Amino acid sequence: IGSYVGDGTAGRVIDCGFTNGSRFVLTKKALNGNGGWFIFDAVRDTYNEAVNYLRPNSYGTETTNSGYKLDILSNGFRINVESSHMNNSSYEYIFCSFAEQPFAAPSNAR
Repeated sequence: IGSYVGDGTAGRVIDCGFTNGSRFVLTKKALNGNGGWFIFDAVRDTYNEAVNYLRPNSYGTETTNSGYKLDILSNGFRINVESSHMNNSSYEYIFCSFAEQPFAAPSNAR
């Protein structure tokens, strides 16, 4: 669980300190906007780039949109868009991410 400040460029890496790969990523713009929640996981997208997501603050079903995408990495995640909902320059975002196998070895990193 943490926060980051957007830099407005695709490729922003958020290091969560994992060694066995991320499994679940939840993000939201913290302030100064009405951005929604985004959930990406390693089940909906079994390889990178993850473009299938859920919006827990809406009634919609799973959505696929290339305007919101990220890579699920062995140590965290990489945001591959410049979207105001996920990586707008100078805005703060909060996130929650869980590891694939937080206490197990060998690594399942992708």
